[in-house]
Amino acid sequence: MTRPDDYDDWNLNLGQTAPRAVHVQPYDGRVNGFVFCLSVSVLTVMGLLCVYSASYPAAIADGKVHYLYLVNQIIYTMMGMFLGIAVFLMPEKIIRTLCPVCMLSCLCILCADFMFGKTLLLQDGSVWFVYLSFCSYLSLFFANREDGISNIRQIIIPVCFSIAFFLLLLFLKNFTYAFVFFVMTVVMFAAGSVGIGGILLFVIFAMVPGVCRVLSDPDRVRMLLDFAMRGDLSVTNASQMVLRRSAFVSGSLAGKGLGLGVYKNGLINGISGEYIFCNICEEAGLLSVFFILVLLMVVAATVYQRAANIRLINRYFSNLITGIATVICMRVVLNLLACVNIVPGAGIGMPFFSSGPQIIVIMIECSLVLKSNRTYESPGTSVAKLSTKDVRSEVDFESQNG
Repeated sequence: MTRPDDYDDWNLNLGQTAPRAVHVQPYDGRVNGFVFCLSVSVLTVMGLLCVYSASYPAAIADGKVHYLYLVNQIIYTMMGMFLGIAVFLMPEKIIRTLCPVCMLSCLCILCADFMFGKTLLLQDGSVWFVYLSFCSYLSLFFANREDGISNIRQIIIPVCFSIAFFLLLLFLKNFTYAFVFFVMTVVMFAAGSVGIGGILLFVIFAMVPGVCRVLSDPDRVRMLLDFAMRGDLSVTNASQMVLRRSAFVSGSLAGKGLGLGVYKNGLINGISGEYIFCNICEEAGLLSVFFILVLLMVVAATVYQRAANIRLINRYFSNLITGIATVICMRVVLNLLACVNIVPGAGIGMPFFSSGPQIIVIMIECSLVLKSNRTYESPGTSVAKLSTKDVRSEVDFESQNG
């Protein structure tokens, strides 16, 4: 049974929404935060070790000290931790104010990249800023509409911005980045209580120009056809695919030992970046890879659990960390699939492991997840966070239906 105000004229579920609970269950986020911090710390340390093991042959070949790229990665990590601490201590009001500013700044830079043929925001380190800024904007937009969304006119603005970002990524010819952005946006729309009808409309509006853009590029069509037929465009790419597969299985279960890999000696391109998991499999073995994936799943699970538990207390942070977890999960899956040649590799790095400045944004995102824990209050004050209208409507609904 539904209340009259649950009906809307475009949601495909026809208003069949379950009533929300009046009282928020007390939840202690300290255990969740400890597990999250421990998992992130272990992944960060393991990532530094793997970067060093995969990059020191390249540093020696360039005539540099063997720990050069490790030092660079440590500097990026420290920068990310410093910025993360600043974000953690920053008042939530300031973070909310900066959301549209950062989103518009990224949009302007992407437009400049498109007009002048640059790739300022299309590197693996900088594209994370695009995801984070737009995720923050959508989180703020939907958090300010606690009464729900009942018609398409209420989401015209985020839909237009979403399609603008999606098309810019497509026209800049980075289809993998555009795909990650598309999935993140769909999840954010779902987290923002947009109905199935609204999500389908966005998918249609985004997929039509996306498909047209792919089909209008002969090189892209040829690449997709060759990949679907398990072919490739060149002998060089084919040899790289064979080498990546060989490295992935050469370590067996236990691996050859840290530092004893051979494929990092100039055989595989980008082995300290997007294909670092090939070196991990060779040196540490499949058991270590399984352990890393378990840690990543623990990180994602704790973030999603936290998002669900603060849903009625702080919708902004609930939406934000949901989007953050989705982007991390997408990048992990795509990176693994690229390493085993199931999908074409296109610069998608492995979170916490691939070398480069992407670790800066990861540290900032981790600080935002930890900051969401500060929204928890004592059980006696949790209900006060709910709007008066929500509480009154729930009480009336329960009294009418026994």
